Amino acid sequence: MAAVGEILQKYGQYHVLEMLSAGKQYPSLEKIDLEKLLKCARSAYFTAHDKRSFDTLEAIPVETVESIAGRKADLYRLGISQLKEQKLAVVILSGGQGSRLGYHHAKGMFDVGITRSVSIFELLVNRLSRLSGEIGAPIPLFLMTSRDNHEEIQRFFAQQDYFGYSKNHVEFFVQNEFPALDADGNLFLTRDKELLMLPSGNGDWYEALTKSGILEKPQYRNVEWLNVVSVDNPLQYMADPVFLGATLTSSCNVGAKVIRKAAPEEKVGIVCSVEGRPGIIEYYDVPEAIRYEKTESGEYKYQYGVTLNYLFRKAALETYRNAELPLHYVSKSVQVDDDDSLVLKKAETLILDNISFFDSLCAYEIVREKEFAPIKNRSGVDSVETARALLEANGICL
Repeated sequence: MAAVGEILQKYGQYHVLEMLSAGKQYPSLEKIDLEKLLKCARSAYFTAHDKRSFDTLEAIPVETVESIAGRKADLYRLGISQLKEQKLAVVILSGGQGSRLGYHHAKGMFDVGITRSVSIFELLVNRLSRLSGEIGAPIPLFLMTSRDNHEEIQRFFAQQDYFGYSKNHVEFFVQNEFPALDADGNLFLTRDKELLMLPSGNGDWYEALTKSGILEKPQYRNVEWLNVVSVDNPLQYMADPVFLGATLTSSCNVGAKVIRKAAPEEKVGIVCSVEGRPGIIEYYDVPEAIRYEKTESGEYKYQYGVTLNYLFRKAALETYRNAELPLHYVSKSVQVDDDDSLVLKKAETLILDNISFFDSLCAYEIVREKEFAPIKNRSGVDSVETARALLEANGICL
């Protein structure tokens, strides 16, 4: 890779070069693919969605609720046997804040209680605790945090005594970061001439996990599968034995829990095949013609959406560890220099792009009313209100 100075010169980052010449140090620039960051920032999709071709898009087979029902007991036994040997660890992606909920702390700390105080973290850990008690062994739990909320989340777990879970099997690691960019795709410097670093998304979660050294600890030597889930769904069924059993018997190295979409417009990424390989297309990238495309039987062709609950075989992840993920750019309002809020560009990698590295995918349908209660908005669709209703419908006291 070219030297940092050469790359800065090539992409006209003279304001940063000037600071380097004055003796300022920017070690974070040495740790990222600066060429890729700046090159992509100047490309067409910096201001528009990816102009990918959808000519090779096809639907993929799905393990439906009905197809699983007759094998459920056998799949459950297979999955339980793996869990007892601690061959699976759960990874909760918890780097986000609850800003859209009007809550300026880690999203997992958000209180969803009505008559009592109960956080999303507590609900998730409690569900894992019940399964852990059933198998008679703790299930390793790793939480990916961000630089902004890492200490806050650690304190929260300590104050709550880890919600009664095995402290020796809970780990915290920090997600990676990229420098923020201004509207023209230039590296942004604060008033003090520092680079403003922002979380790099969830696509490079495995790189951050391996960099942390957690997987090298003796108590995780048996881990062969990583169940990666989002923090914003308090009904997540993590370490699901049947899901694990189904993925194992499919001989796939990756599995994804999917739901039958409530409507073609529902804001979930569609699971499909792209150029003969499994893929996930975000809802905002799907052209209208494909969104409403139907089969000969009259069903929507792409009727299954992902829920951000994935199973990855660790050995297969190692194979793709150095594979290049595409960068996505989003606008973000950021508090800068204590009192100023600016709209900057944020580069991200996405976990859905991990799927395209694999040859096949076990798409596993779940009953949405039992496992899918995302909290993304303060009110309306996928809100605190709808999540509370679903939690109560599943017998969870709030």
